[in-house]
Amino acid sequence: MVFLKPGVDIDGKTFRSRIGHFNDRYGPSDFNWKQIFASPTIKYAGSDAYATPVSWSFHDIEFEARVAFQVWVKPGSYSYGGETVGAGSEKLDPLFSNDKLEWCIDNPDNIIQIGRASCRERV
Repeated sequence: MVFLKPGVDIDGKTFRSRIGHFNDRYGPSDFNWKQIFASPTIKYAGSDAYATPVSWSFHDIEFEARVAFQVWVKPGSYSYGGETVGAGSEKLDPLFSNDKLEWCIDNPDNIIQIGRASCRERV
């Protein structure tokens, strides 16, 4: 798998950030949003902001699922960013500080997919 940064052209089309996330028109002017973002915690990476749930029904039972990639990031190749989901003082994961929940990776060669995590819930 190849990880792409926003702004990269793919067959004549530009890869963009998700709707509602920072881009050229929205966000701090001094922030480099053209990076790959990862998180050390599935609780954050699996949130609605980053892992949009998909719904389906089976025998009149409603389900939702979401998927996240498990990655290896080269030590020292990333910078930290704080949570951006509006948690305020709520601690999102007991193992990590909210100000280190986003890892900003500038070079796609420094990140490798090693797995995939999925969660299915009955709704």
